[in-house]
Amino acid sequence: MNKIRHIIAVRFLCFEGNLGDKVLSKEYIHMGLHLMSNYLVPTLDNQTNKNFEVVILVHPKLNLGAYKKKIISLGGTLNLDVVRFNKFDEYIKDAAKTAENLIITRIDYDDLVWDGAVADAQKRIGLAPLYIYGYNRGYAWKEDDDKIMAFYQEYKKRGHMSIFQSAIIQTNDPDVVGIHPYKWNHTKPMESPHVQAISKDKVKYEPNYTKDAFVWVRHENTSSGLIFPGYVRNKAYLDKDAVKQIFGVAILD
Repeated sequence: MNKIRHIIAVRFLCFEGNLGDKVLSKEYIHMGLHLMSNYLVPTLDNQTNKNFEVVILVHPKLNLGAYKKKIISLGGTLNLDVVRFNKFDEYIKDAAKTAENLIITRIDYDDLVWDGAVADAQKRIGLAPLYIYGYNRGYAWKEDDDKIMAFYQEYKKRGHMSIFQSAIIQTNDPDVVGIHPYKWNHTKPMESPHVQAISKDKVKYEPNYTKDAFVWVRHENTSSGLIFPGYVRNKAYLDKDAVKQIFGVAILD
């Protein structure tokens, strides 16, 4: 049995607001593949700790015969699999049988995360049967914009986490096995009925309020489109060299 198994679970057009089955159109799927190739794959490939695997969670109705090989090929050297979203609970329960500590981390196919994020999560094994960890501070960027803006004022006020949330689980405790970040509203993990059903002494919740950890990418392929929070426009910036080094993607070139 492994000491750590770290699964990065990526929702790929599984549910996008009120778009419904529109996400199954060739236009949306092809744009999603393009975004995943440009953002997710290089930012995960940039991680200093390579001890993780990637599971792309796809819409239950997606034609896997047409797209599974394409999705896997885009992953390059990443250890990548494709699972239907409605089968993920079963997948996680099986994974828990293979390691003493199971980390399930949530990120979207179009977002960026800092290069030490995997290592940072794995440092927190053993702190609680269920340790919920993630980042509050980061940046927002609209495609083709020439600046990346700070994005954390609103999240800090609400006290919740954003991109790269993790459920860090001790698999010898059956009460916590099966919990993962898609079991809770990403803004309020502790209010999830799944989390509240667990004894409080088995759960620890730690949002990271200090690390500028992610880039939230805005584009036309999501239900919110190019909505861009006005409250970040006049705050701190990153230059292109810093973005490439920290997040692995040259998005300002």
